[in-house]
This record gives sequence, structure tokens and C-alpha cells, in this order.
Amino acid sequence: MALGTAERRHITRIFFPRLYKKGDPGILAETRKLVYEKCLRPAALAVNPVDHSRWPITYSAAMTLCRDKKGKLHFGTVDFPPQLIRKFGDKLFELLDEHDELKDAFFLHEIRGTKSSSHHDPENADERKAALESVLDLFDLQLFNPDQWVVDVGLEIRQEGHVLQWLTEGHRRILTYLLPSASEEKISAILKSVAQYKCDILSQLGELGGFRSSPGSRGKADKVSYINIYPTEKSATYQLHEGIFRRRKPWHLFPSDISQLLKDMKCIGNIFQSCAGDDTDGLGLEGNARMEIRVPLGLADAVLIDLPYNVIETALASFTPQTLW
Repeated sequence: MALGTAERRHITRIFFPRLYKKGDPGILAETRKLVYEKCLRPAALAVNPVDHSRWPITYSAAMTLCRDKKGKLHFGTVDFPPQLIRKFGDKLFELLDEHDELKDAFFLHEIRGTKSSSHHDPENADERKAALESVLDLFDLQLFNPDQWVVDVGLEIRQEGHVLQWLTEGHRRILTYLLPSASEEKISAILKSVAQYKCDILSQLGELGGFRSSPGSRGKADKVSYINIYPTEKSATYQLHEGIFRRRKPWHLFPSDISQLLKDMKCIGNIFQSCAGDDTDGLGLEGNARMEIRVPLGLADAVLIDLPYNVIETALASFTPQTLW
């Protein structure tokens, strides 16, 4: 379950391995009640009693505060003093261990969406080191076991005034570059595996598209556990919520819905025209080509340092915004 956040992008989750059962949908409400009322709230108040009134008295009261009139959840936060975090964690585990099903719990820390806050020259060792230290500034690095942490390292390629797209025929060359220890047979096996390779075609254009790969044992020698190859022009249409770029259903063509569909299509068309350069500056929206790999923390500043030109030549295509959009 999610436990807390730090700054805007760091999420700390707590795992309960003794609760795990194959096919189990998740943690039951009565267990969440036990965690909150007998462990989480008491641990917080034990080390920080001055904030007693800020913690809802029961799990039920906390859930009631989070729900609107339609029953939808709106999650809030309770601020906690950073200097007390260590004591809080120790006390929480102490109380969890009093319940057999909650014993052996552990934390998992995740930092998401830091790609725009750690720009650096990949060929500059000092810049690589400084960028990594900045991202991990929240943590006490003396406590780290680098082999237990993974980091997504990204390399982004830009051509001024253009939209870059990955070529599907270049996927093999990209994998060969990212997994230098893998034989041609292993690369072929990855490309044929439904579980290890997923191609993301651009707008039904088979020649253009990125891919995602979890190479598993075939990436073990290079310590690469995940690969994500994609263009950034998708930011113009990417929405986490059900917005105007949501997936449409056949019934949206019915007379009762088609009027709204046409309005939405006109709005989408206007956005595409702006991206193509049909606006005051006439420049249109650029798009970069991004390459990300997930490696152990110890390798974070030693990968994607350079990208051979023959990879770019084989795997990338360049378009003007007017042509692409």
C-alpha cells in the first residue's frame, strides 16, 4: 500500500509479504483498518505527539474525510517532520511485528517523473555525477545497497525544428547497442517474444514506432531490466485522465453521441494544426527521440554515455512538423 510522499515525485510504499496469495486482489479493508489504527497512527503519535489532532481517530473517520458526496476518494496528506522519519519507521515496524500477518514488512521507494529536472551532458562525468546526486538528494546514500536499487537513465535526441521518430526496422540495432553482451540469437528471441517485446506503432504507420522491452535473463549480463524507446511528440496528446484524447467506442457514432464526437474531433484537429505550425510563429511542435533503460544504481552514471552515429542513422527518421502532424 502507498504510505507517503516526499516532495512532489517520491512515493514510499509498504509491502506485507505474509499477506501475499496468488490471485489475491489486494489488501482487505479490515487489514487496512488494523494497519492504520494499531500501527500507523500509534507510530506517528509515539514519535510526534504534538500532531495528535491531525490524524483521524479511526480508519473509518479517515475514509469518510476522503470521500466526496458521490463517494469518490480525494486523498490528502499529513505532513511529518523529516528529522523524525527514521524513528517513525522503526516504531512502525515494531508495531507491525506484533501482528503475525504484518511481520517482515518492508519499504519500497520510487521517484517518478524526474526526467525534466536532471538534464546533463552525458559525456561529462562531473555533470552525470551531479545530476544523479541531485535526484537522490532525498536519501541518505550511506544506507544504500546499490544492487538493491534501480534507476531509469534516459538519453534524449533533438533536432531543432523537426519531429524525430524511431524506425521499427531499427529496433534490432537499438537492442544490439543497449545489450552488447547478448548474442544475435538472444536479440532475435527478444524481438519474437510477446512477453519481452512490445512495439508501439505511430498512428498505424508500420514503419514508425518505438518499443518497450523487459529482456529478462537475456539482459542479465548487461544488468538491463527494462527498455523504453519512444518519441516525445506524444506529449501533445498524452492524458492520464479521461480527456479529449481518450479512446472512443463504436457507440459514439450513434445519433445521440455523434454531435459531441464531431465537436471533439474539431478540437483535436485544431490542436494538430497548431502542432503543424498553423499559428502565429509558424514553427510547429518539435518532437525528440528518447531512449530509457533501467539499470542498477551502481551503473547509473556509466550507461548511455554516447550513442554511435550508426544507431542514429539506422533507427531514426526526421520530419518537419507540417509533414508529421
